This record gives sequence, C-alpha cells and structure tokens, in this order.
Amino acid sequence: MYWTSDAPVNRGLLKFFETTSKVCIIDNAWNAGNEHIAALEDRSRLFLFDPPAPEVHREMGLQDWFGDDEIYAVVGENLCFLPELSVRAYVKAAEAKEAGEDWREYLLKNYVRGHDLQLLLMEYDSQWRNRPRGTN
Repeated sequence: MYWTSDAPVNRGLLKFFETTSKVCIIDNAWNAGNEHIAALEDRSRLFLFDPPAPEVHREMGLQDWFGDDEIYAVVGENLCFLPELSVRAYVKAAEAKEAGEDWREYLLKNYVRGHDLQLLLMEYDSQWRNRPRGTN
C-alpha cells in the first residue's frame, strides 16, 4: 500500500507498507445478513473504521489541502449536532460555498438530524438573528 501525499510522513508515519494479505475488501455498506458475507467474515478479519465527529474534525484541522477556516469553525461550533461527520461534509460545504449557495444551510440540512436542525437553521438565519427585539 502506498500514499502519494506527504500526510503520513508529516505525522511521523511511513508512506507505504507491505502486507502478505491476499485480499483487502473495503466497503461502505457491509451486509452482515448476506450468506456470502458471512462466509467472508468466517475466513477473514473485520475492521470497522468509524471515528467520532471530534476526531474527524481534529484531523481536518491538520490537513493541508483543506483551508477554509470559516467552514472549519462552523463545523467545530456544531460538533454535538453532527454525530455522523465525515470528510465529505467539509468538501460538500466548500463546494456549496464556491457555487454561491448557502453552505451553512446545506451543511446543516444534510448532516444534522431531528429537531436540532430547526434550531440551528434559526441560529444561522440572519433575518431571525437580526430581528428587532420584542417581535416574533
């Protein structure tokens, strides 16, 4: 295995490693109920990579390729509402921002679940936030 970026070296790791493994399967939706998957599991070792949101956020702060401090700050301020945070959220928010869209709304609507979404949307809605006191 080999990484083309210098990210591993910058963290004190090697850019490559060797393995004698015959197969490596990486999957986003492991269907444990499938009889064929059960056979694979019986013959292999299964690793789950599911880092918590604060760890994803910390790692994004170390990445040279992502430099949008505004997006990083908004995500950091709302980590408790983003339990399933991934790098993809930062990338998609940056794409929405570059396209001139309301990237905060995009980020919140796509990554925040339940009643927390409405509260956060009000927080980031400038009309709501800047309304005169004593009005609804």
